[in-house]
Amino acid sequence: MLDEIQRSGIFLDSKTFVDMPTKRPESQVLAAFHDLPENASLSDLHKFLNENFDPPGSELDYPNPEDWKDNIELFNNIHDPDLLEFSKEIHCKWKNLIRVVNFSRLCEGCVSSHLNLKFPFVVPGGRFREFYYWDTFWILEGLLISEMWQTAKGVLLNFFEIVDQFGYIPNGSRIYYLNRSQPPLLVQMVKLYIEYTSDYSILLSALPFLDREYLFWMNYRVVELEHATSGSFKHRLNVYRVNNTLPRPESLMEDIHLGKNLPADEERIRFYGNLASAAESGWDFSSRWFKFDSLKDKHTHQEYSQMHGSARSYSVPFEDLTSIDIVSLIPLDLNAIMFANEKILATFHTIMTLHFGYAPSAMVDFYTKSAASRYEAMKMFLWSPTLSMWSDYNFVTKKLRNEAIYDFDVQKPHSKPLLSKFYISDFSPIWYFDNCDLEGFERVSITTSSNVNCLDDLKRLNDLVLINLLDHVECSLKQQNGDKNESRLWNYPGGIPISEIVSGQQWDFPNAWAPFQYYLVFALLKKSQSTQDGSLKNRLKHAALEIAQRWIKSTFCGWKRTGHFFEKYNVLYAGMPGEGGEYIVQDGFGWTNAVILMMLKKFGKDLKLPMDCSIRPPIYPYFKSTLKASLVRHSELVRSSSEKCLKDLHSIIQSTAHEKTILNLH
Repeated sequence: MLDEIQRSGIFLDSKTFVDMPTKRPESQVLAAFHDLPENASLSDLHKFLNENFDPPGSELDYPNPEDWKDNIELFNNIHDPDLLEFSKEIHCKWKNLIRVVNFSRLCEGCVSSHLNLKFPFVVPGGRFREFYYWDTFWILEGLLISEMWQTAKGVLLNFFEIVDQFGYIPNGSRIYYLNRSQPPLLVQMVKLYIEYTSDYSILLSALPFLDREYLFWMNYRVVELEHATSGSFKHRLNVYRVNNTLPRPESLMEDIHLGKNLPADEERIRFYGNLASAAESGWDFSSRWFKFDSLKDKHTHQEYSQMHGSARSYSVPFEDLTSIDIVSLIPLDLNAIMFANEKILATFHTIMTLHFGYAPSAMVDFYTKSAASRYEAMKMFLWSPTLSMWSDYNFVTKKLRNEAIYDFDVQKPHSKPLLSKFYISDFSPIWYFDNCDLEGFERVSITTSSNVNCLDDLKRLNDLVLINLLDHVECSLKQQNGDKNESRLWNYPGGIPISEIVSGQQWDFPNAWAPFQYYLVFALLKKSQSTQDGSLKNRLKHAALEIAQRWIKSTFCGWKRTGHFFEKYNVLYAGMPGEGGEYIVQDGFGWTNAVILMMLKKFGKDLKLPMDCSIRPPIYPYFKSTLKASLVRHSELVRSSSEKCLKDLHSIIQSTAHEKTILNLH
C-alpha cells in the first residue's frame, strides 16, 4: 500500500500519507486496498484515501498549556518596546506548537503512525507534526525561559518512557523513525532542566534511563580503531550508522528518485543506509557527508562569485547525493556530545551519593575513564596539529576532512587554518566541552592513561580554535563597517552560514540555523568569562553580541514581513527564509523561537531592532533560488501525467489550508 500510494504521486510530500491515521479499523483498510483494481487510477486511489484515512495529525489535540502565563521574568530585562513586542510574540508561539496524543479520537481498531505519549510535547511546526529528538534540546530551554516548568518536565518524562520502551530516543515520535535516533542530547537536557529549576530529584527517575541510552550508543553506534602510537589497543568512537536497506517511508519517492541511477542493488542498499544515517545526524543533507575527494572540486560562495564576476548571478544544480558516505565517517560533533555526556553522567552519579545518600557508585569511575579514553581517541583521530583544527575523520581512507580538502603542504604551514570550506561542526568541541560542568559542583578531574589532565589539554586546543574563530568573526565585522582590506569570510547580514560550500543541500550555504548561531555566541561568551585578558574579554563579548544582533535582525525582519518564524534563514538577506533540501522551508518554528529567547535573555538590554527591514541586494551575487530547483525536482517525480501535475497543485493548496481535508480532485 505504501509503495503504490507514494509512487502514484498523489501527494507532493511523501510525509503526508504516512502521517494520516486510518478512519476505519486496520483490517478493513487492508481489505479495501486489496479490493482495488490491479491498475488503480488516481481517481480510484483518491476515493480509497478519502474513505479510509483522516488528514495528517488528526490523532493530535492542541491543548491550552496550564503553565503558560502572560508575563515572565525575561520581559523585565527588555526595555525597547518593539523588542518587547517581538519577545511576547515568540512567547505566545508555544501555545501553537504544543500537542498531546489523543487516540480516543480514532475508531476502535484504527491505527496511527504516531507513538502514544503520556504528556504534552512540542512540535517544530509546519510539516513536522511530531517531536524531534535534537530539536527538543533547544525547545526545552525556550520553555524554561518562558517559565513553563510543567511542560518542560513533561517533555523529559515522555523521553524517559520512550527509553524504557525502546532503549533509545528515536529520530521523532513516529513509528517510521524507530530505526534511527538523533544526536544524543537527553543527558544535557536533564542538566539544563536542573540548572533552571534546581530540581535534583528528577535524577532519581532519570538516571537509569540516561545510563541505558548511553549503552545504546556504545553498543550499536561505535567503531573500534587502532592507532600507530597505541599498538593493538582499540580506541572506541561513535558514529551514525543506521541498519537500513530501503527508502525512508516518509521520503520514499525522494529516496527512490535519488537512487534510481545506481547500477547495482548493493550500491542502492548502501545508499539508503547512508541517507538514513545522515537523517540520524540531523544534518539531512549536507556536503559534509560527501566523499572527501568530491569536496575538493566543490566551490565556496566566494569562489563562485569570483568565477562569475560581481555583476552576475549564477545557478547551482541540486547536488547529487549518491556521493554521500557518512557511514565511513567519525563525526566530530557526535563525539564531542558523547564526551560531554560522559562527564555529566559522572557528575550525576556523584550527586546521587552527595544529595540522596546512595552508596558511592562505580559508574563515576566508569564514566570518568570513558571520557578520558574518548579524549585520547579524539585527539588522535579528529585533531589536526598542522591546521590547529578539529574535523570529521574517514576511518576507511584514514584522512581528516580538512586536511584532505586543503591538500595541505606540511613543509610550509599557514599561520592560520584555511576556513573557506569549513563546517560549523568543526568548532563543536568548544561549546560541548565547555558545557560539561553542572553549576554548584566541583569539576570532575579527568586524567588520561598517559597522565595528562585532558581538561587542561582540551582548553589549550580549544583556545587555539576559538581565537581563530574570533579573528574571522572580527574580520567580517570590520568588512561590514567599511574596511575593504579585511577578509569577507562570514560577512553576511542574515547570520553565519552552516558552511561555505555551495551544494543546494539545506545544511550548506546559504543557510543559517538557529542552534548554531547560539552555539557560536555561547562559545565566545564562555571564553570571555574565563579569560583574565581584559582586551580579549572585550573582543569576545563584542563578537558574541554582533552575532546575536544579526540573528535578531534577521528573525525580526522575517517576522515583520511575513508574520512567520522559519526553520532556517538565508544569510544573504536579513529575514529571508532558507533554501534547498527535500522540502520547502517550514514555519513555526520550535528551535528558532527558543534561540531568539536565549539571545534575548543574554543580551536583552543591548540588542537593537533594525530601522529598515527592506530587502537589499546581497553582498555577493548568488545562484537562482533553490526553491525553484526544489519544485523542479518534485515535478520530476510526478511528471508522467498531466493529471498528476494537477493533483500536485492541489496538494500545495491543501498544505496551505492546513491539511484539514483531502481535496476533491473532480
